[in-house]
Amino acid sequence: MNVKTLILLVSLSISGIVSAQSKYIKDANTEYRSGNYFKAAEKCALAYSKIRRNGGAALDAKGDMAYKTAESFRNLEDFKQANEWYQRAILLKYQNKEPLVLLYNADMLRIMGDLKKAAEYYKEYQELVPTDTRAEVGLKSCEIHEDFIDNRTTHTVTNLTQLNKDGYDMSPTFVDKKASVIAFASSREGVVGKDKDKITGDLYMDIFVTEIDKKGNFTQIKPIEGEGINTENNEGTVCIDGRAKTMFFTRCPHMKKQNLG
Repeated sequence: MNVKTLILLVSLSISGIVSAQSKYIKDANTEYRSGNYFKAAEKCALAYSKIRRNGGAALDAKGDMAYKTAESFRNLEDFKQANEWYQRAILLKYQNKEPLVLLYNADMLRIMGDLKKAAEYYKEYQELVPTDTRAEVGLKSCEIHEDFIDNRTTHTVTNLTQLNKDGYDMSPTFVDKKASVIAFASSREGVVGKDKDKITGDLYMDIFVTEIDKKGNFTQIKPIEGEGINTENNEGTVCIDGRAKTMFFTRCPHMKKQNLG
């Protein structure tokens, strides 16, 4: 094998690697920009793992994929995973390109109760972006946390296990004048659609109802009655008019291979 042939083979090999990496990054960015955070977390993490070349451009791309993976988990409210991926982006010095990685990582740490580390990242972000008051608010939240613990109110928060199940439950509201019938959106078993939402990774939501009986107990939860209300799409927040005669609700349609916003 002569030198020219060897150089050509090496060039083709490098070109193939770069092309494959670009495809993974392109796929990841498509899901991320569409707001499909469940799919984006998977795609961005995969793209991150495929970027193996050294050099400034490769490190920037790796930091970008780590940041977008973290952002996807943050939007899914998976704070532990988000924190881990923000840390990877920070190790790659991504804060030089996007300082928000420091602020959001501080938020994740504060939510998880690591107030000392959270304060460190708030201060670091404050040095880079002194005009953003969110760092000051975050620091204040860390400072007064102990006061909240020492001066508890008499309120008691109880998990309504009769209503809360696996999956997403959201937007409960009374839908009758007596305030006894509750409607809410849920992705629990019993929904019409069988596909999974690329944003949440859960089933598409329908509207369910339950009633509070005379003893204060909740009746069996069931899908709301009415033709054309629950569909294979996401049905969500419900509200009614002042006479409790008309119901309004949100619907987020989805179509395969189409970005509907």
